[in-house]
Amino acid sequence: MKPIKISFIAIDSPSHPVKVSPVSVLTLAGYLQSRFSEKSDIDIQYLQFEFLSEIIAALDKKQPDIIGISLQVGSQETLELVMAEINETIAAWPVRPVIVFGNVLATFGARTLLAKYPDVLMAIGEGEYALAGIVEGVMAGEKNLAAVPNLVFIKDGQCIETERRMFALNELTVPYFDFVKKVVECQGHVWIEASRGCNSRCTFCSRYPVRMTCWTPAPVHIVLQTMERMHRECGVGHFRFTDDDFMGTESTDGLEHARAIAQAIIDKKLDITFDISCRVDAVYAEKGTAEDNVHRDAVFKLLRDVGLTQVFLGVESGSCTQLKRFGKRATVTESVRAIVKLIDLDIQVVMGFITIDHLMNFVELQENIDFLQKVGAFDPLRKVFVSDPLVTLRPLAGSTYVKMLSKKNLIRAADATGLSYRADYADPHIGAVAGNVTRWRQDTFPFIYALKNRVSKLSMEKVQSAERELLEKFLNKFKLLDFQYLIAVAKNVKENKDLGKLHSIFLPKKIELIERLRDIISGKTKMEDTVLRQEIEKFIS
Repeated sequence: MKPIKISFIAIDSPSHPVKVSPVSVLTLAGYLQSRFSEKSDIDIQYLQFEFLSEIIAALDKKQPDIIGISLQVGSQETLELVMAEINETIAAWPVRPVIVFGNVLATFGARTLLAKYPDVLMAIGEGEYALAGIVEGVMAGEKNLAAVPNLVFIKDGQCIETERRMFALNELTVPYFDFVKKVVECQGHVWIEASRGCNSRCTFCSRYPVRMTCWTPAPVHIVLQTMERMHRECGVGHFRFTDDDFMGTESTDGLEHARAIAQAIIDKKLDITFDISCRVDAVYAEKGTAEDNVHRDAVFKLLRDVGLTQVFLGVESGSCTQLKRFGKRATVTESVRAIVKLIDLDIQVVMGFITIDHLMNFVELQENIDFLQKVGAFDPLRKVFVSDPLVTLRPLAGSTYVKMLSKKNLIRAADATGLSYRADYADPHIGAVAGNVTRWRQDTFPFIYALKNRVSKLSMEKVQSAERELLEKFLNKFKLLDFQYLIAVAKNVKENKDLGKLHSIFLPKKIELIERLRDIISGKTKMEDTVLRQEIEKFIS
């Protein structure tokens, strides 16, 4: 029997221009290869590095039995172009391939996508078992999709959703390494996972419906085998962990799993750096015993010693009432203590922060503003900053927050992708603030995204470069300008003043900053990030 031919296509988002490894398809390809071995013939195409014409030509030459398309947020317009080319090409094939959509858009926008692509299968949540079931069906010549978990599809005019089944991480295998070396060469980001799930149930989060289980660790030997090979074979010097909560907070083996990874890095003698995401109470918990907090300190110190340079910390708010509404278990005081602890360990802190949500009032908004100032989020001398000071909460499909808004009759309609909802604000004045800051940040989002990612990449190097110092300085200036704009908008809305003049006052300042950065970068040949240069030119033009 001939091997089943499988082609994965990873589609990127134009609004997120930074080069990254396509972790989801690399993981799926590794799992299918391990499970089916010589019975499968797997390849991967990636639109960040290949022209669509090249991808279509490769498909036409191979004529795969299965085409799996990974859809990131923001990739829906590109998907239309890809599918138009695919449908035209496969029309001439003797047998139509099975086409499967996966990743975020398919998970939360399955029915929206099916309305346009009724012959396509949607893999929702984790894709390992869904893809394996499809492969087995193709091999057996059967079309009984109802027995395959984690699928949504159309049959006889009806939308069918099969049983949800979570992937057992003890079955995790080493992923494919396709494009990893190219990402390294382009100064991009290489992602890796050490766990899945989270024990928290934040109301704004839609991640729980993806896995529907608590935090689960991946086998340490698989994590380290992946890191070692990527480091030695592909030149990866810095790893970014995809884990929602790397530390496995509230799990009995969470800290031990993190410690075991650190010890394995020592044993393998890997000279690497890495960054993680975690909850505030993974760093410091008021209700924890002194012994518990000492243990946490020791694990973070060990992680720092083996390469941890940055922690994305889920602070989310500086308001007690907003934290309660978000279902956060940490307090404002705990957030401050956790930030100080990480800074004292010389670990950079990036705060996840939701400055505005649909149910907040002006007191809470002011508390958030005061908190960001208190922790020194815009102080260039401190190792703490906020990822984005102008974040307004998106009511995500599958989140408890959507239900909270529905109870107050604030939900209006789902967006075009089905990933989130448009909603009114409980306080129209907060809505006016949100609308203004959203418009303010939209025009420069791709540029700021590229700048943030370049700074993030450079900040993980063990020796600070002149480029890092320069770009960090400019990024802080952009964030501070955003913050000042937020304060001005909030003040004018609260006092019922005209907002028209604010844009004309602040926009020239933003343009001046971008032009200054362009002029400096254009005179420095050693700056290797072409993506940042391109985004600057796009905005200026």
